[in-house]
Amino acid sequence: MLLAALLLQAGAPPANPYPVPGDDPRCDRSAIRYTPEREWSGIWVNHFEGSQFFEGKTGVAAIDWRQRGVWFDDRDNMALTSVAMEHRGSGKAYRIRFLGHRTIDEPEGYRCGFGHMGSSIAEIVPTRILSIVPLEDRP
Repeated sequence: MLLAALLLQAGAPPANPYPVPGDDPRCDRSAIRYTPEREWSGIWVNHFEGSQFFEGKTGVAAIDWRQRGVWFDDRDNMALTSVAMEHRGSGKAYRIRFLGHRTIDEPEGYRCGFGHMGSSIAEIVPTRILSIVPLEDRP
């Protein structure tokens, strides 16, 4: 009872000056647009609470881990089920070629965010896997 009274006196918490990606009031999810379907190739890294795609990369060593990635949204698990069970799991990397759509980049300052906690700058959605080769585990 005392705690409730103190909380009422304190008033509402201040607004967060740094909105969580995806909670930005300027984000209109219905306005997100995707590219036409086309062929993509690069490295897909599937890790704990992450699924990143690095276009044009041919190996894990070529990836700059500091760059914010593109979320690889394997909605129907078509990529994951295309590899043998022993090559699935967290911390795995794959050289992949597929047909799919990517979000069109938003203007600066207008960020909805994609993937886990909205931390990715864009999202790519495969529609058909053309090839997938397991690589070494992510370092």
